[in-house]
Amino acid sequence: MVVGSNPATPTKTFMKKDKYYLFLILLISSGCNNFSLYNNAIFNIGQNISRSKIVVDEKILSLPYAMSLITFHDQQSIMVLRSENANILEWVDANNEGFKTYEGKIIETHGFKNDIKIINYPDLKKIFLHDYIDKNILYKGFITFSNPVTNFLTINWRFELVEKGKLNHFSAKSVQYALVKETFHIPSIRWSGENFYWLDQNGQVIKSKSYIAPNLPQIRLETIKGYKSP
Repeated sequence: MVVGSNPATPTKTFMKKDKYYLFLILLISSGCNNFSLYNNAIFNIGQNISRSKIVVDEKILSLPYAMSLITFHDQQSIMVLRSENANILEWVDANNEGFKTYEGKIIETHGFKNDIKIINYPDLKKIFLHDYIDKNILYKGFITFSNPVTNFLTINWRFELVEKGKLNHFSAKSVQYALVKETFHIPSIRWSGENFYWLDQNGQVIKSKSYIAPNLPQIRLETIKGYKSP
């Protein structure tokens, strides 16, 4: 069985000013074009925002921003939410490099050694909440790479429920989770692998371990403070 879904690529990006989320907003006044609210986050955190190990303490948890912790190339960085559009979240670091996620899945990157873009990725939250997790169901989408440059290539996914349990997650002492394994395959370049997603009871991805390109190491992503729509 092959299942398609609505394209997971944004058609328009917009920014909102909201005290609960950190969006990179350039000041309109002259002479301040390089200033962004991200500087405020760095100042409030009071430590390097990228290092080999970041301790997410109460000071970070008290910040009124949507944030994620990424582990990549044995380095950790705190990513902050830049924009939201149609459930697609854009996360950036201090260098304005980052990625976009759709229901917890990285679907586009910028500033990586090999940037990717995925369209037609299935809605993992909807699959989970409606008990559609069945490894016999095949989902089909498309992916493109920047190094080397490719056209959109067919990518197939299957999902399987691995286990359920509880884990400690930053501010919450214990969170119930469902661990979902995503198996992917790109026939044209003969690349396949497995990614893992920890979903809470509401179907939100709170943690993931994924490979996004053949020449990149695994990316670990953990939600420190999730985005809540207005």
